Amino acid sequence: MEFLYVKNSLSPNPVAGGAQAHTLGVVEEFKKRKILSGIIVNEKGALEATKKLHICKMKFVPSLSRLATSCRFSFDAAKHLCAIVKTKNKKSLIYQRYALNDLSALFVKSKLQIPIVLEYNGSEVWASAKWGRPLRWPWLSWKIEQLNLENADCIVTVSKALYDEILQRGIVAKKVLWYPNCVNIKTYNGNISGKTKTSIRRAIKIKNTSVTGCFVGTFGRWHGAIKLARCLKTLFSEYGKSVGQNIVTGKKIGRASCRERV
Repeated sequence: MEFLYVKNSLSPNPVAGGAQAHTLGVVEEFKKRKILSGIIVNEKGALEATKKLHICKMKFVPSLSRLATSCRFSFDAAKHLCAIVKTKNKKSLIYQRYALNDLSALFVKSKLQIPIVLEYNGSEVWASAKWGRPLRWPWLSWKIEQLNLENADCIVTVSKALYDEILQRGIVAKKVLWYPNCVNIKTYNGNISGKTKTSIRRAIKIKNTSVTGCFVGTFGRWHGAIKLARCLKTLFSEYGKSVGQNIVTGKKIGRASCRERV
């Protein structure tokens, strides 16, 4: 059986962050096991150098049109998925990293009766209401999300809390698998050369004698990154460290500002 990986990104051309790292990790494992038959996304991101990549060219639009954009992606992705399946002699399976309003896998399943493994990283409807821009039609997006959960043949998630949430939404336990997120320590490690460290410190104007740490991931509320920055400020204040005007800065990513004075 060969796997088709599908993901609809909700932001224009992301190249960093937890979702990108997770996507790359899953895809690399499929490639290692020689079961990957195609990848359908609407941006290259971390997968830019990956073969078997099919890009659904969706123009990024403001929040009021997110539903329309996702519907366009769903139809385009379903067309690509069906075309790939029809050229293969082996049985196929769709592995979908769920994104807001994505119906692509369900379209293909209804037409070709292909099983779906749904990767569920939390309710996008809840996240939009609590951490982002409120949706224009949250009730419709919630129904689409529920439809995906009910019709997936297997659901994988990364925490016991999400597993419990899925069961509370009426999904039978036997088709839900939870497994905590992991990290490839060969890729993500602290073995950075002194020359690289010096150049980074110089670029962001940090003294060589300063104690530094690194946060890897999207600097957003869902990762507790802003709380982390505030905790560091409190920690330094309590221990009487002189922090002067050092500021942790970065781009605005994932609807949460990266700027926190520490």
